[in-house]
Amino acid sequence: TAKAARESLRRAAGVEVPDARFVVICLAAYLTALVPLNWIVFRSIGRIEWAWIAAPLIAIVGTWVIVQRARLDIGFVRSQTEIGVLEQQPNHSRAHLSRYTALYTSLSTTYDFEFPNTTTLVSPFPADTNASDFQLLSGQSLSPVNFQRYDTVQLNGVPISSNSTGMVHSEQMLGLAGPIKLVPAAKGKTESLENQSKMHLHSVCVVERVGAELQGRWIGELLPGQSVPLTSGPLPSEKRPFADERATEAKSARGERLDLEQMFQLALTTKNIEDGETRLVARHDEVLPGELISPAASQVRGGTLVVAHLRYAPLPEPEKDSNTRQEITATEDKVEANPIEF
Repeated sequence: TAKAARESLRRAAGVEVPDARFVVICLAAYLTALVPLNWIVFRSIGRIEWAWIAAPLIAIVGTWVIVQRARLDIGFVRSQTEIGVLEQQPNHSRAHLSRYTALYTSLSTTYDFEFPNTTTLVSPFPADTNASDFQLLSGQSLSPVNFQRYDTVQLNGVPISSNSTGMVHSEQMLGLAGPIKLVPAAKGKTESLENQSKMHLHSVCVVERVGAELQGRWIGELLPGQSVPLTSGPLPSEKRPFADERATEAKSARGERLDLEQMFQLALTTKNIEDGETRLVARHDEVLPGELISPAASQVRGGTLVVAHLRYAPLPEPEKDSNTRQEITATEDKVEANPIEF
């Protein structure tokens, strides 16, 4: 999972530069406001000379709007890209969250991380899977970082060199508004799936392993508080489960999504699901709360793979032990020890 997250972050982390279409639209809007609209407004009130006073004010407002719209700090560009894995156990409103955060900066920056949840563990995350091949960049040196836990958990002094990307991995428990769970079927009806987590879920599918095959249903979008009836059918074994549906949904999505396909494949691989287990796999296209990074980035993108275990695989039938206590013989090397009283 960590390797898949690293590969996705490598492709996604970086600076989002406005395209030519954005520049043309902004320039056209600015010139329209500066000349014709400015002249029409003051011409209608009989004060054309005031248009010269309004021109620099329009330029200042236009600059501020463009900077905010482009989400760029001129000369100090920073971006934050985060991929998470949120795993929930059946009918529990608390879930385990693994965060993989990539930070890009155009100038050397030292970052501090703070987590209000004291269960959090956090450490720098290597950008390369092979530690033996690690090499320092030009002008880069080894630096200590400080992990401390008081009222909050902090990781201070994480250095990132100019025009480079650093990564951090954290683990914590995250409280949700409620569980994503199966609701038992009423008489004459099928069981249903209910989302009490207040997360807006996309690419939702529910799968169950039956023997060596997967059965499941594509749901797509699941809103907070929404409940849908749950039925399933066999899935074709020659393709990745619901890969076509995810691709179709991505084309119609607003904005560009982070690529979580490798992580979907891990969560939906038959060997990673126990026989009889039922699970929901989905994505949440936002950065989850519970992490504060300083200095803040001007560009922030995030995506979380949600794995909700809806029903565990049935336990195997109990079997008798292959031997008894009387059949176990003592070894020649006797260890002297005092008995423990309970």
